[in-house]
Amino acid sequence: MYISMLRSRFGHFYRRETGLFCAALVFFLGTLMSSCTQPQSTVTPLFRGLYSPKAVQLTLGTRSAGTKVDFTIDNINMRIYNRVPLPYGTKLDSAYLTMYLSNQVPMSLVNAATGTQKWHPGDTAKISVKGGLLKLNISRDGHPALTYDFRIQSYGYDPNKLTWKNLGADVLPVAAERGRVISLDGKYYFVGRTGTEVSLYGLAAEPLSFSAQEGAALPPLSKPETLLSDKHGLTWMATDDGKLYFTKDLRTWSLYYAPTTGDGERVVSVLSDNSKGRDAVARLSVITRTQAGYFFKSMRSDASGAFSAFDGGVPVDPHFPVKGGYIYTYTVSGTQHSYLFGGVTAMDLPSEKAYFTSDGINWAPTPFVSAANSVPEVGGLYLADPDTPGRLMLVGGTYAGKVSSKIKVSNDRGITWTELTKEQLPPAAFLPRSMSSGFLMHDAKGIQHVYILGGVVDGKPSREVWHGYLDTSGGVVNAFEN
Repeated sequence: MYISMLRSRFGHFYRRETGLFCAALVFFLGTLMSSCTQPQSTVTPLFRGLYSPKAVQLTLGTRSAGTKVDFTIDNINMRIYNRVPLPYGTKLDSAYLTMYLSNQVPMSLVNAATGTQKWHPGDTAKISVKGGLLKLNISRDGHPALTYDFRIQSYGYDPNKLTWKNLGADVLPVAAERGRVISLDGKYYFVGRTGTEVSLYGLAAEPLSFSAQEGAALPPLSKPETLLSDKHGLTWMATDDGKLYFTKDLRTWSLYYAPTTGDGERVVSVLSDNSKGRDAVARLSVITRTQAGYFFKSMRSDASGAFSAFDGGVPVDPHFPVKGGYIYTYTVSGTQHSYLFGGVTAMDLPSEKAYFTSDGINWAPTPFVSAANSVPEVGGLYLADPDTPGRLMLVGGTYAGKVSSKIKVSNDRGITWTELTKEQLPPAAFLPRSMSSGFLMHDAKGIQHVYILGGVVDGKPSREVWHGYLDTSGGVVNAFEN
């Protein structure tokens, strides 16, 4: 009975206290919700005294379809700037500013050209960015304002306008009708072929010079355009008669595969090394030809670099280019990916599409190639910029059966191409050409150099060399001095 009485009294107390608590909670939430619905001109931050910008972005042009530029915030040197300069000739007038701070306080932007303008987090009005030199002042309660040097950087020179010079009509040691420049152990080499003769030369730039590699024995009927290096440092090359060779030094070559009979399976193209970065093995893919048609084949190495025989045998789509195309390979998250541009199909027709792969066997067409965004069927010289990922230069080649002197550039791995203007091209003496070789490099000062070697010019194998270099004397507009 005593226990029953305690339970009754305790329950009554619990219900009464719980009711009071719930009433207080409802009152508090109601007050909070009411205050949230009232117009508020400022929001009091939880952490007073923190005023550094967290993100800065400008939208040039229209708000919805303009160019968005992200800025780097240097809180040590009190600088805000775009790490990648805007393209040469970018016009700066006005822009939409997006900025986040750790404290919502009034700010002002001082433009060296147009004066002071007020700005507050949440503003959507345009700001003047004429000239690209601004200062951002952030107010602080009871403390001096913070001031950032806010600069919009742009190139003061046209990165596609090279200064061109013809080094001479007899610079190459051989009149090469097809060739390839390859880099091995930090050095450049030129493999040139005229008729059935194949030669190897060491190559040095600035000034350009060639040195015959005495004792080098390249495979007969080698196809320089099929040269490919794998992750183990082996270099591969196919031959006209369907053989496949490899080397460690470009001088001594070993036979990897040869057709067993005169009409046996032949290697036509060496496609790509689609190895995974974390794996110790390499995975190469090739195209072979049999009486039944063309096939994708792969070959794998063990950890020591020794390769097994061909794997697989996936038929090649009739529209896929089996030879003459250019393969651009790049790495993302340790995995190699490849694009293939141009080339001719098994029916000797120009390929109408570009293709992509992540494994070297399964290639999918892409929508990149069109009449307005075309690449040559064969013979184009593709040069990858070693210091600017995704940037490619394309020289000459055959378009719709006609040899061209066009030069194009791409900054997105060949997804889009822009043809150089007359002012950016070499002079009129630069004739249409196909099957040229060459290389793109940057010297110790970071200046870009392009060398275009030989090829078939005016219908004949050529020893001509053109050199283009980028005049960077215009520097970067609004750059910091240190």
